[in-house]
Amino acid sequence: MAIPNVIITPHPAGRLIREADRLTGVFVDNLKRFLAGAPVVSAVIPS
Repeated sequence: MAIPNVIITPHPAGRLIREADRLTGVFVDNLKRFLAGAPVVSAVIPS
């Protein structure tokens, strides 16, 4: 789905270093998948 002028970014709510590392890993993995044309993990699918 493409929406003009919309950029989706991660929003980490926690402050733990380990949680930030985990979320960064998920983001990087999803970015690689997206750029490769593969489905991303835990995508938001509008109803």
